[in-house]
Amino acid sequence: MTATDIFCDGWSGRAALDMGRPRLLSPPTGEPLQLSLAPEVTVVVHRVCMGNPHAVLFVDSITDQLVRDYGPAIEQHSALPERSNVEFVAVEKKHELKIRVWERGSGETKSCGSGACAAVAAAVAAGRIAAGPACHVHFAGGILEVTRLSSGRLRLSGPVEVSCVGRLVY
Repeated sequence: MTATDIFCDGWSGRAALDMGRPRLLSPPTGEPLQLSLAPEVTVVVHRVCMGNPHAVLFVDSITDQLVRDYGPAIEQHSALPERSNVEFVAVEKKHELKIRVWERGSGETKSCGSGACAAVAAAVAAGRIAAGPACHVHFAGGILEVTRLSSGRLRLSGPVEVSCVGRLVY
């Protein structure tokens, strides 16, 4: 048996990476997708692919109940056969979004880089924010910055720090 220690003591900093070009997905009408979640509950989601599927839902206020009740229902909706990450997005200011994420197969997470990019792409496409050089995306886990490059690709940047230490045994 071989073991590898994984440890970075006190390391932190900032990282940036090219997340690629977002691909807006929509039904043949070009409109966002309407999903019926219950007899009297219909939500509108903007589908975006960042290499993985996202369903972006714009709301005035993000509540625990909204995320807990609608996250799994949207993730597993029959109209989304691959299942989907779900972003609950509130536009805070001109270039600031507040987001909570329901990750497919994992439940709610504190942050999501591809989700930040998907939310910014959907917000620009829906006319909720102007296409600017950068947008700050607020998560429970911190603030990420999404910058649109001249090529249409998105750059994600934010703080990084050690979140766990472990030993890999194989």
